[in-house]
Amino acid sequence: MADGFSSVSSSQASQPDSGAETYSLPDDDVQLAMQMAANEEFTGAIDDSDSTFSLSREDFLAQTEQPNAERQSSLQDFESNMLLRIEIEGLSRPILVSPHEELIIGRRDPHTGDAPVIDLTPFAAYRMGVSRHHAALALHESRLDVRDLGSCNGTFLNGMRLNAHHPYQVKHGDEIRCGQMVMRLFFQEQRTP
Repeated sequence: MADGFSSVSSSQASQPDSGAETYSLPDDDVQLAMQMAANEEFTGAIDDSDSTFSLSREDFLAQTEQPNAERQSSLQDFESNMLLRIEIEGLSRPILVSPHEELIIGRRDPHTGDAPVIDLTPFAAYRMGVSRHHAALALHESRLDVRDLGSCNGTFLNGMRLNAHHPYQVKHGDEIRCGQMVMRLFFQEQRTP
């Protein structure tokens, strides 16, 4: 659909429309639901031709409910068995790091070849206004913090510009912007072999 939303019907696709309720989801949520359908995580019918699929009301509500308060509070803590997954807007492959030491975010120095731990050079960092030493992520007990390192174009946490050299807590799903480069940070448990 042109407005960025797709319709989701609560009836099964094989049944005729008999006044079934219709819900709207952002296209991103439709893509997530389509991925879930591919992984058989719900029992709705799906039609790839127009990005619509059918869910029961219960399945729809289960997919759109917010996590309970206990789960939300745990997403603020970064446990020792976790990895930090950084998803850069517009790229399909995330960066996975273990922040058990301070991690500098920035770009490679073209003269010395020195690169920060989280090197954004391959992602057009210079063009997007990322400084060589732009920001730092540091773990303090179970709290993950971000600090702007005095960058020219600023570091933003969920749209708020950070004061230089002051730590701000990062939570699961937060958005960090370095210059014009947008990244989402997710806390991910490490898989054990």
